[in-house]
Amino acid sequence: MYQREAERETAQGPLEDHRDRLESIHVTTKKLRQLFSKEPLHAALLTDPTDFDEEGRATTDDDLVERSALLVSLLRTLEANSRTFVEKPGALPQRRVTSSKQPPRWTRQRTLIWSPMFALWRSFGKPLAASRSGKLNDAIAVIHKGLGLPAPRPETLYKALRDARR
Repeated sequence: MYQREAERETAQGPLEDHRDRLESIHVTTKKLRQLFSKEPLHAALLTDPTDFDEEGRATTDDDLVERSALLVSLLRTLEANSRTFVEKPGALPQRRVTSSKQPPRWTRQRTLIWSPMFALWRSFGKPLAASRSGKLNDAIAVIHKGLGLPAPRPETLYKALRDARR
């Protein structure tokens, strides 16, 4: 347990520093969203500088309204998510555990194929047994073959099954 905490602190920094950065992101994002939304020329701010002629007129206005709406939407999402991490004390530590635990250890196959297959298997009422061979292992091997991927290593799949049962 201590080793994982130490690795997380090394990778993500102290929790309080992390929370302070997220609070700054929240405040800055909120201010930027408010300023951008009030700016009458906000669409022009999203125009590529090469799209202006010598007098400063935009030579094209393709997708400006959509770009503007997308930016405001993304800023609103960023603002809401950063606020959640700042205002809900348990949200950030929980996310730090999840985010630091999964990506370094899990392959794309495990994330995109195996875990959904485990969930599908359980949804049909089948027990999830940690084994190095079996029907679930065969089904995953078929998917790998169909996608042109090398067959999963039995030991790696066994460990994933064992982890999923916890």
